[in-house]
This record gives sequence, C-alpha cells and structure tokens, in this order.
Amino acid sequence: MSDDRFRFDVPTAFVFPGQGSQKPGMGTPFYEGSARARDELERLDEAVDFDLLDQCLEGDADALRRTRTTQPTVFATGIAAHAAVVERLGRVPQYVTGHSLGQYTALAAAGGLDPEAGVALVRRRGEVMERACEDVSGRMVAALFVSPEAVTRVCADDDEVDVAGFNGPRQTVISGTESAVAAVVGTLRDTTSGPCRFVDLEVSEPFHSPAMAPAEATFADELRACSLADGLQSAVVSDTTANVYEAPECVVGDLESQITATIDWTGVVDTLRERGVEQYVEFPPSGTLGTLVAESHPDARIVTLESPADIAEIAR
Repeated sequence: MSDDRFRFDVPTAFVFPGQGSQKPGMGTPFYEGSARARDELERLDEAVDFDLLDQCLEGDADALRRTRTTQPTVFATGIAAHAAVVERLGRVPQYVTGHSLGQYTALAAAGGLDPEAGVALVRRRGEVMERACEDVSGRMVAALFVSPEAVTRVCADDDEVDVAGFNGPRQTVISGTESAVAAVVGTLRDTTSGPCRFVDLEVSEPFHSPAMAPAEATFADELRACSLADGLQSAVVSDTTANVYEAPECVVGDLESQITATIDWTGVVDTLRERGVEQYVEFPPSGTLGTLVAESHPDARIVTLESPADIAEIAR
C-alpha cells in the first residue's frame, strides 16, 4: 500500500491464530489493559469446566501444550482482544478468517457463534482430539524452503502422513505418525536442492492428518448440535476451501471435515487479495499469521495486536 496509515475505507481482514501460537501469559496484556477484555475473559471462564482464566494468565508452557487446554485458552484470548477492539473502533471488518482452531474464533468474532458456546465447543474439540491420539505417537513439522509440490508428492506415498497445511509459498506443514513424518523429512532433505529447514511445531497431536479421523467422526455430532446464527457481521473465509461461507450449513460441513483436512492458508490470502483486502489485523496470541500473510501478500498493511496499546494503530 502506498499510504502507510490504517484506513477502514480499505477492505480489511481480521485474522485469528490456531494451536501452536499459545504462550504463557498470553491473556495478561488485554486482561490488565482493557476492562472490556477482562469482562469477556471472566465470562468465558464461567462457561467451561476448568480454570480457563488462570491458564490464560499464568499457565506454563507444558500445561498449555495440552490440546484440551490450549484450544479454549487460545480462543478466549482472541475473543477478549476482539471485544476490546470492537469497543474501541465501533465497527467490524469486511472479512474475518482463522487458521485451524482460529476459524472458530473468527466465526464467533463475526457473530456466527456465541462466544460462551464457542469456548465450550472448542474445549470439547480439544478433548476429543487429544483422546483420539492417546495411542498414537504423532508429530507435526514445518518444511521451510521446500516446494509445496515436492512435499505433497512425497506425502502421497504413505497413508500415515499428509500435508497438514499450505502456510505460504515457502512453508508447508507435514503431519502424521512420528515414523512416517521422519521418513518424509528424510526424503525431502535428500532430494531438495538448496538450503531447507524442518521445524517441529509446538503441538502434542498430529492435527490435520489421517490419525485424527476418529476425532473428526466423534466431534461431528457436537457440531451438528451447535446453534449457529444465520447472519454474519463480517464475511468468513474458510481456511480449508479458501471460499467465503454462503450459509450456516456450509459452516457446519466445513468444520466437520476440518480436523483431518489440509489448511490452505495460501489460498485464504489469495482469496482475500482477490477481493481487494489490503489490510490485516493479527489477533493474539500473535506472532505467526502476520508473517505468513506477508509471504503471500508482501504489499499488505499488517497490524499485530499484542496489547490494548496496539489498537491505537488501527483507531487513528
């Protein structure tokens, strides 16, 4: 963008992170710096069967790695920050989207899912996903500077591993059993010309892989029982199809298959770019999605929210 200022007359997208973005104290800046965010976190804390507020403020890294804890705390942190932003701005963006778990946060931010129902739903999602992998030694690895086509081709040779996500032109995520992922990484190291890197993700289960099929089947019933609003305040872009949701039934079907489906973040950014989006606001826990957006849309204006003080950058 030629103008470095944040302008709401320019198409804008709010983006919400998924599991792996969690960090100790992730809810503290907004809890301490915004009365609206504090009220939201305390309300969400009452909607679940564990001490969500304590984990958002004081949970250690090991506790936050547990999927049943990570998912509701990341969701709650994003929703609290969103409440503070909307209160300050008095308006909503044209588009919202999220990465994996972040799709639930995005849906709630758009008014399609009640936040209290949403935090309970993702708590259940985390429990189901964690339980499905109790007997599976899984692993997720980000392949950096390896072509997405090469990763896809190598993964296709083993039904215990799959491409979990196309995060950008230079980052593709692999997920599956530990042995299968190790074999894929080994093959890619041997066959990739030029420098490449492989980074293990901070997750405890092989998400978006065939190993999650039992969780997907179990969680489908939970989703069908969930009440979704007919109207959305912002258009929501699916993180698996990269399409804009057209109706509530599309949302349910998409989320049912999301647990094993490949995340197409590259496609999401392409869709938003095609629709004229030039500005992004990255919600906490922040630090990853903004970088991924920049890889696919280098001219975009990206604001990363880490505390209420950062809202001033988009409220000018």
